[in-house]
Amino acid sequence: MTRMDCAEVGDLLQPFADGELPTDERHAIALHLAGCSNCADALAELEALRSRVKRAGTHPLPPDLATRVRAKLAAQGDTKVSSTWRQRSMLAASHAVAAGLGGFLVYGLLTQADRQDRVRHDLISSHVRALMSGQPMQVASADPHTVRPWFSGRIPFSPPVKDLTAEGFPLLGARVDYVSPDTVAAMVYGRRMHRITLFVRPIAHQEPVSVSQSSRDGYNTVTWRDGAFRYDVVSDLNRNELTAFAKLIHDGSVN
Repeated sequence: MTRMDCAEVGDLLQPFADGELPTDERHAIALHLAGCSNCADALAELEALRSRVKRAGTHPLPPDLATRVRAKLAAQGDTKVSSTWRQRSMLAASHAVAAGLGGFLVYGLLTQADRQDRVRHDLISSHVRALMSGQPMQVASADPHTVRPWFSGRIPFSPPVKDLTAEGFPLLGARVDYVSPDTVAAMVYGRRMHRITLFVRPIAHQEPVSVSQSSRDGYNTVTWRDGAFRYDVVSDLNRNELTAFAKLIHDGSVN
């Protein structure tokens, strides 16, 4: 099988995502994606955009919009214009306004959802990349007193680190990672054969605890804010157990 480079894969990502390529090309691209985080991220972004467009759906315009457009044009139009021409002009204008407003509504929805989707994408991508690298930890230790000081000098804050071995979630180690636009502390925990990444970063102002959960591409996430930090948990572990883990990290205050 011929190996592909990034330029070739980039040109074929759209038909690859659409399932339009022959089997041998799909296998070659899949082989490249397994070893190239940049192309894998590009595919994830493409699929995320398609998902957002699909979720946006269609949005009906106000029922009286056409009437108001016609009235506005009638008030400003040339009275000598023929009735037929006027009707055609107003119809074209109303269609243009409808198309413009429809596009604006979709753009607004995509923009509103884009930031949170981008963060989730970065969190899951970081989690998956670390596992695929075979080295998800830069320091391997089950001792919080080893892991926490390890962050000193590597990031400009000191994250809380807990060992939950007694509760069935042993601490395995940690790394420094990047989740746009922040450098974050990433603690790795285990649960049977699963891996859990707990991302911690400081927030500018103290905010009340606000929990959100989501699922994407087989991965579950739990997010909350408390005190000076934001916490994001990512794993392919089932949602109930991941929520239980989040509660343990946050002393049971996550509902």
